[in-house]
Amino acid sequence: MIVYRVQGIPASDPTEWVSEWHGQKADALASHGRLAASDYTEVRTTCHDIPSGREGMCTALNLSGVNFAVWPGELVKRTAKADS
Repeated sequence: MIVYRVQGIPASDPTEWVSEWHGQKADALASHGRLAASDYTEVRTTCHDIPSGREGMCTALNLSGVNFAVWPGELVKRTAKADS
């Protein structure tokens, strides 16, 4: 199963990543655009191929809240705003 993860770092709290999961690439890219246009210092969208079955789904659920660096996927798009 292919899923897309959109993550952003809000300028109001640079220590906390915001994550969204999408089943369609178009939805993920729309979400990426919305976050990039908002008050987020960086937005990353990655593609993840989750193995089917119970073990794969448990892995996905267990890792759903981890930092980008901990569970890398194929980078689809990255938007980083320049420091002011």
